[in-house]
Amino acid sequence: MSNPISTIIPKLDGNIYRVLARTTTSLSGARVAALAGKASYPGILTALARLVLQGTVLVERAGSAYMYRANREHILWQAIEQAVSAAGSVLPTLKLRLSELVRERLGARASTDCTMAIFGSVARGTSTVDSDLDIVAVLPDYLPGESGAELVDALSASVHRWTGNNCNVYLVTTNRLRELVETNDPIVESWRSDAVTFHGMNLRERLGH
Repeated sequence: MSNPISTIIPKLDGNIYRVLARTTTSLSGARVAALAGKASYPGILTALARLVLQGTVLVERAGSAYMYRANREHILWQAIEQAVSAAGSVLPTLKLRLSELVRERLGARASTDCTMAIFGSVARGTSTVDSDLDIVAVLPDYLPGESGAELVDALSASVHRWTGNNCNVYLVTTNRLRELVETNDPIVESWRSDAVTFHGMNLRERLGH
């Protein structure tokens, strides 16, 4: 989920398209490699040469350097841009779906009183294709235990269906969260470090309280 374009356009091609779609300025191969993320410079040059051959990327010489830009007149560029846009909205769309699922399962009142946040490698942007999605769910104390268990099952099944990734849900009640904070449980520091709240009161605020 940290590199969703690779699901639609594999290898380095998707990352190159993601970079070039964001600008109309010509970029050097080194600059493309730097913006593409975890990719070697030689690998990026090889992929750029392939995309130039296919016609979706244009190249021109500027002194001793070669400069690359997207060929927006290519007959397939619109489809490429749509793929880049769809991949860029994966995490926001996932958060929205998860929040809707919480409201559907818990009801209006209880869902308002709970907090849901993503943490771990997905939140840090370092996840790989094998990474799990880690979620912390803070539920109000008045909810029966079976409601929490059913929510965990629904979240796990839905995330796998929507993304192909497994989902780990760390479920706590409000009182249990308070206990974790008071005892300085190591998991709390992890939440403070990288948790991204997508539903309810911000988790860091609750940890502060």
